[in-house]
Amino acid sequence: MTVFPRFDTGFFGRGRGMRLQMGAARRMSGQAMTQTTDEGDLAASGIHHLTLRGDAAVLKTEISAIILEAFGNSEISSIESIKSENYYALVLQAQNKVNALDPVRRLVRAHHADFSRIVGTKDLSAQRISYLRAVRPSREVGDEFVDFHRESLFNPDMVHAFNVWIPLSQAATGNVLRYVPGSHHIPDEEIVCRNEGVGMRGVEKFGAGHKVGLLYDRKTIVSGVDFSAVDAMRVPEGQMVVFDGNLIHGAGRNDTNDIRFSLDFRIIPARRVMNHSVNFAAGDAYFTELYQP
Repeated sequence: MTVFPRFDTGFFGRGRGMRLQMGAARRMSGQAMTQTTDEGDLAASGIHHLTLRGDAAVLKTEISAIILEAFGNSEISSIESIKSENYYALVLQAQNKVNALDPVRRLVRAHHADFSRIVGTKDLSAQRISYLRAVRPSREVGDEFVDFHRESLFNPDMVHAFNVWIPLSQAATGNVLRYVPGSHHIPDEEIVCRNEGVGMRGVEKFGAGHKVGLLYDRKTIVSGVDFSAVDAMRVPEGQMVVFDGNLIHGAGRNDTNDIRFSLDFRIIPARRVMNHSVNFAAGDAYFTELYQP
């Protein structure tokens, strides 16, 4: 039986039922939160921690409710046995509901000063939609998460981008995004990748898995990066992290008994958007301009 998320202090333990405990999340939505200082080693490493405040905190509560509605139905309590493509469709339905809340614009509006300081301009563009990540226990690379990469391996515009990552539940210490410290300084030309081939791990181009941000044409970094220095990107409850898109990062196997949920999108200086490719999941240009509100 799959366990569903408890968004205040973590996940339910296996076999403890599907009670929807949203009390702490509701309390959080009414609180005005202040920014966490991101000085010292974190900022120097290209990683910035921000505490969700105002409408951003409210938004997280609204997203949590959507996840509970989508994944807390007793009729799908055996969710671990659902075939991958059917599971991707389930995640996509929840992702569409999340994006109907306009999370990217709301987060940028709530933290515009923070994002502008980090990116270096008030004139921002952002990914048109966000990706909802929902990784079941014990899945392999490519099944439901993306392994080590940097965004510019797939889109040259991304060399100027920053990733915004929001854990939607209290993750275990080892069950978080991983990264290679200092790797945002490695030039693209020094990184050698192996193409794993189209359709590997069952993610089809333009399919539901592709629409929730999984790769239908996966690349594996084989040299140019020292993976012995990998660290965990730990994010305290009620915070999000903004990090340099050139930082080598990736999700890991989910070795807990619980589904792991998070939300992510990318921001970039508006003047740096040169490739106006279409994000087929959004049905429009990948980036949309989000100037100072």
